[in-house]
Amino acid sequence: MGDGQKLLASALAAALAETVTLPIDVCKTRLQTQAWHLGTAPYKGMVQCMWQTIHKEGAGSLWKGLKPALVRQICYSALALQLYEPILDFVCGYTRSERQHDGNRDANAYGTNYAHSHTDEHAHSHTADHTHGQAPHVAHAATYLQRLVAGGEAGGD
Repeated sequence: MGDGQKLLASALAAALAETVTLPIDVCKTRLQTQAWHLGTAPYKGMVQCMWQTIHKEGAGSLWKGLKPALVRQICYSALALQLYEPILDFVCGYTRSERQHDGNRDANAYGTNYAHSHTDEHAHSHTADHTHGQAPHVAHAATYLQRLVAGGEAGGD
């Protein structure tokens, strides 16, 4: 998928997600900012707030502020999408040409190097030289960071 297609897909996904979730955000904001009069609040909860808003102001009022919300969310998504891979490559030590040449970035980002180091550790564990036992742990720590940055889990192997 090219950069233009990624950008378009990102914009469409962000627009859809924002449009679907905006009524919840509008009601959340109303609940947070409601004025208490004589110890009572106009809204008791999310569902009651939605129904009361629809009955008093119409269903369209749940999408108040959609245009600025779309601008914010589409810009954020586009920026995050465009910056994610360059930052990931920087942290993991890839160049764009290496990533494109490799063709399987996820395997490298999720610890291919660790798999080789881990095998080396077991192969050398029978020796009395403990330096071989230490080096794979250093490789594991670096690969762990790579897995974490690449969106992997923070858990064990």
